Amino acid sequence: SVPFIAHVKRKHARVKLEHIAFRKREADEIVAKRRGKRVKG
Repeated sequence: SVPFIAHVKRKHARVKLEHIAFRKREADEIVAKRRGKRVKG
């Protein structure tokens, strides 16, 4: 059961990082829209 728990923790950590990155990008897009600039990427 130890390897399984380690796997779940690793997967959860990666998902958490991806979620944070997504939220940051979304926030950047909102800021860009407020400034009236189109930002690619």
